[in-house]
Amino acid sequence: MKPILLKSNKIEIPFQDANGDVVLTLWFDKGDEPLKKLEKEFEKIKETQKELEIVGDDDFESSFDKSKESIKQAADVLFGIGSFEKLYDLNPSISIVADYVYQIAIGIKEELESETLKDVENKYLK
Repeated sequence: MKPILLKSNKIEIPFQDANGDVVLTLWFDKGDEPLKKLEKEFEKIKETQKELEIVGDDDFESSFDKSKESIKQAADVLFGIGSFEKLYDLNPSISIVADYVYQIAIGIKEELESETLKDVENKYLK
C-alpha cells in the first residue's frame, strides 16, 4: 500500500503591501474546534459590519467601541491572540479590519469547500 500523505492542518493568510511584499501572515487551523468557531464568529462579523454601516452620530462612540471589541474577539479567536492588534497596526480603522476578517472568513470557507470537491474528484473521477 502506498503511504498516505498527511494534509496540512493550516491555511496561510498572507497580507501584501502595494509592492507585493508580504508584511503579515496569519494562520487558520482547520481542526474541528476552529471550524465550529468560524461558523459562530462569521455571523458575528456580518452583524458587526452592518452595525458599522448604520452608526449615527448620537451613538457613534458606544457602537464603535462595541464593534471594535467584537471584531477583536473574532480575529483573536480565529487567528490567535494578538491577531487583531497586528491587523489594526497595518490599518488603524475598525471598518477596514472588519472587512479583512470578513474576507478571510469567506476565503477560508471557499477554500475548505474547494478542498472537499478536489478530494471527491480525485477519489471518483481519476
